[in-house]
Amino acid sequence: KERDLNFDGRKDVWYYYNDDGNVRMEEMDLDFDGRIDLVTHRQGGKLLRQEMDTNKDGRVDVWKRFEEEVLTRIERDTNHDGKVDYWEYYEGGQLDRIGYDDDSDGVVDRWDRAKGK
Repeated sequence: KERDLNFDGRKDVWYYYNDDGNVRMEEMDLDFDGRIDLVTHRQGGKLLRQEMDTNKDGRVDVWKRFEEEVLTRIERDTNHDGKVDYWEYYEGGQLDRIGYDDDSDGVVDRWDRAKGK
């Protein structure tokens, strides 16, 4: 299924279904520039993860992960080198801690805790 959200004649959202009729993936052009910015993956109709291209280079640089449709983790490639260098972990839908990879080796170098933790 396809949709044109801003009625400019170009499709902006694509829905892909599994054999059970549930949406398994959605692709969206959020800024209407003709390129997909957000891909949402679902299983059994439930939200699993989202992948975003925030700097318009055609590569995913933000990943959001969900369990039972509750946000559990966000990973980012902040320097756009193709590797995650920033992690946010959530517990009960609330931010718990943030990890930073300061030397781009793919390993957390330091952690910040959410206030009150």
